[in-house]
Amino acid sequence: MTPDSTSATPGTASSEATPPAKTDEKPVAAAPSFDVVRVTPAGEAVIAGRAAPGSKVKIYDRKKLVGETTANSKGEWVLVPKGRLDPGDANLSISAEQPDGKSVASEKVVVLMVPKETVSSKPAPQGQAARSSAQPKSAPPASSATEKPAPQPEAPVAVLVPREGAGPATILQEPEPGPGVGTDSLRLQVIDYDEKGNLTLGGKGEPQAFLRAYLDNKVLGEADVPEDGSWQLRPAGPVAPGTYTLRIDQLVGGKVAQRIELPFTRSRPVAELPGDTFVVVQPGNSLWRLARRSYGEGILYSVIYRANRDQIRDPDLIYPGQVFSLPTSKAR
Repeated sequence: MTPDSTSATPGTASSEATPPAKTDEKPVAAAPSFDVVRVTPAGEAVIAGRAAPGSKVKIYDRKKLVGETTANSKGEWVLVPKGRLDPGDANLSISAEQPDGKSVASEKVVVLMVPKETVSSKPAPQGQAARSSAQPKSAPPASSATEKPAPQPEAPVAVLVPREGAGPATILQEPEPGPGVGTDSLRLQVIDYDEKGNLTLGGKGEPQAFLRAYLDNKVLGEADVPEDGSWQLRPAGPVAPGTYTLRIDQLVGGKVAQRIELPFTRSRPVAELPGDTFVVVQPGNSLWRLARRSYGEGILYSVIYRANRDQIRDPDLIYPGQVFSLPTSKAR
């Protein structure tokens, strides 16, 4: 008897195949996902993605409900939260309640940073407002020569990462390109690695070009640049802790057309660092920018410096890939 043959029920003369037993099991629904996250410096957001058609989609920042909407017949959904997102770091996830009542959580989450100093315009102090209203209407405006130019709003950053932390990250909203990380033709934007040193590089490049990465002049990995220009490169093996020279060549027609070269540090495992909050230094970061994003004031860069003095020989020299501890407000 072959594995596919079916015998008759014992004790009967029937040769008809026994019908398969019915089951109440239903296929596992696909997890909801993010496609778009766009946030203005003021905290106004547009979030879109996919879920099972008819699902009631809820977006959370950790345990706080950001908003909810319903997926259409194609499984597409768009959410514009009624309120502005709070300044600082956020961790967005999806819970989709399907028509049958079952809830499915997203496999990936969005790590979001909204700069603290640009979320809303602070009203002028009462004394200043009173002085302004007391001035004659014909008074000329104050001389611009003594006024400091208003700082430009820093763009929020949104990165899609696996919920469990394993796997590559995807940029949904780009950070500001920093100096020394390339041009519009070739940019390095993301350096990330897990506790074993498995590295992920990402950025923008020339569509259909070919990339080759080097670590201390040894080939690290290769990748093609897709049509949308957003590339990712994941070397086959882990990188040991240490400081290296990272180089990325973009080849067009077999020749090097653009090149990025910069120092890169693969730090020791996060578990060996003090504190509960950490940041991986990205291309273009400085202690000032990290402090401004984390604490709202760049002048607090000394807080990060003091907590990571064993890694920082010169406050003006930090390297992409370094993992810094960020002290909490109580520790500051």
